[in-house]
Amino acid sequence: MQAVFTLCRLAVMAALLAALFSSAPAAAAISMQAEYQQGVIAPDAEKVELVIRFKAPSPTPSSAGRSPLALALVIDRSGSMDAAGKLNYAKSAIINLMEQLNDKDVVALVAYNSQVQELFSAGPMTKANRQKVLRLVEYLEADGSTFLSGGLEAGFRQMEHADAPGQKRVILLSDGIANVGETDHSRLAALASRIRQKGVTLTAMGLGQDYDEDLMQLIAQRGGGNYYYIRRPKDADRYFASELKGVMAGVSKDITLTFTLNDNVLDVRVYGYTVERQGNEYGLDISDFYGDEERTMVMELTVKPEAGSPALDLGSLNLRYRSLSGEGAQETVVLPLRVEISPEPERRQASINQDAQALVLAARVDANYAKALDEAKAGNYEQAEAIVADNKVMLEQSPLTADSELLGSKFEAMELEERRMSAMAAAPAAMQEDYIKQARSRVYKAGQGKNNAVQMKEGSQGLEVELLQEALNQAGFYNGPVDGIFSPEVSAAVRRFQSAKGLSADGVAGPQTQEKLGLY
Repeated sequence: MQAVFTLCRLAVMAALLAALFSSAPAAAAISMQAEYQQGVIAPDAEKVELVIRFKAPSPTPSSAGRSPLALALVIDRSGSMDAAGKLNYAKSAIINLMEQLNDKDVVALVAYNSQVQELFSAGPMTKANRQKVLRLVEYLEADGSTFLSGGLEAGFRQMEHADAPGQKRVILLSDGIANVGETDHSRLAALASRIRQKGVTLTAMGLGQDYDEDLMQLIAQRGGGNYYYIRRPKDADRYFASELKGVMAGVSKDITLTFTLNDNVLDVRVYGYTVERQGNEYGLDISDFYGDEERTMVMELTVKPEAGSPALDLGSLNLRYRSLSGEGAQETVVLPLRVEISPEPERRQASINQDAQALVLAARVDANYAKALDEAKAGNYEQAEAIVADNKVMLEQSPLTADSELLGSKFEAMELEERRMSAMAAAPAAMQEDYIKQARSRVYKAGQGKNNAVQMKEGSQGLEVELLQEALNQAGFYNGPVDGIFSPEVSAAVRRFQSAKGLSADGVAGPQTQEKLGLY
């Protein structure tokens, strides 16, 4: 009897061990953390400002490899794409992108000018299909007008019905102004948002100086993808490669972020995002996360505390997404938001978080700078220069600036911008357009919680670091890999360059260093 019991116990243990080792490891969740500028507020306070920090998990290794993805390549082939070899550079970028895909990935090819041509319906990239797509790309020619809305709708339609378990993304490339079909910005943004809710994201790439960056930024933000200003057509390949790298490293899809508010919260502002209210919920379109990505979001809440209450429950942030690891389960992360209330000044002062304060101030600076760029685009350079000067004074007078690398870089940027705004007022139109597009691209990325465009240091990663490495290499200060990783070797190269140019040699690539390298 004892022997039978022992055998049974061993069998149960063996079954448990087998289940343990045969099941895929559970994917870690995206984390959210709230940092309040002031965690204890006055009884008559009207504002609560806070920073949300997001941290994505590392991709979970799988014997099956990454999840197959689906891409709709929507390419402008209007007549203006013939200038400066833009269409040829776009073709080359697509050809190189295709080489990075496997036979389970799905691709659709859409071209548009005055008409829309759905050249290749979404299908797996088998060897035969890959050759078909490459031939179709080679045959593209530039002529006609810009039916951008039609191209977008065709790309969305292809992805909506694509059979792929991974991310579904439309990559839109345009060099001009939409002048056929729907051209209203708000309607196109609403289209991007609706399709986003169906699991299809949108990345918008503007090529050259003549496209509408207001529209491209708006539809990218509402579509949950990325926005790129491709300043030089020959760099199209690099931007396509960076986009694909990010999609391949994705750990989430179908992501939504909502804020369920308490009755004592009267209004919500999220810097850098369009916020939509439905009942007691605010929703915003954020992009999917890639492995190990860190991101920040700055919120400003208008509140009305209850008299005599010791605390104020603000509501909760609700992050929902589908994991690309394991079984692709639906994940929900809920972050309750709450501050304390006290009439005691000492207690309120002790609750101040200087890191959060610095990020809130940086967001305000960026929002003001965006207004300055709007004025500059309208030709009002005197007003734009005044806004930048006010930003500079605000940073100069803040005790936080001296101890914050980020705010130090923002101050450095405002010093540069004050000088550039003055010079741009008399510059040729093409130079003004290039300046505004570069600057608005930096502001857009900062609003998405990505400050590489202003400040790069050890640990920074991405396309901006890749461009920095290439510039340092061309200047003769760096001969390492151009891999988009800000390593100690890159930091040393930056210090050597800074010393040679008479800059403070701190190894951080801020605005002045980037300007000397032709990157800012």
